[in-house]
Amino acid sequence: MQQYYESADARKFDICLSFFAANAELTTWAEGVNGRHWHERRVSGLNEIRNMLGSRGFRRVSGDQSGLKFNETESRVESNRIVFMLRPDRLSSDGRPYNPYRIEVTLENCKIKTMAVVEYISWE
Repeated sequence: MQQYYESADARKFDICLSFFAANAELTTWAEGVNGRHWHERRVSGLNEIRNMLGSRGFRRVSGDQSGLKFNETESRVESNRIVFMLRPDRLSSDGRPYNPYRIEVTLENCKIKTMAVVEYISWE
């Protein structure tokens, strides 16, 4: 996963695709207060996956070098499954926290079989 994110952060998406199984699936959604679940998007196949790789959660950086960065925390490995959080390195200009992401990855034959990116929405 470290190599995947290094490639994604550098916008080397063709390299990113090499980490995925040919029949991989990506899912992303927002989860809010009281577990509300919305804006789910599910894609499969390398062509569709490539279009998602520039989005937050699929990368740890937001753009230019001075932009928002996300740090990996709370990592755990369970057999062929990796789960971790991407937490922002700063507060927004209005003092509110940026939304963190939970990443869940299932591996098959050392390739990413499934990847779920969940944005935790909060209104503090």
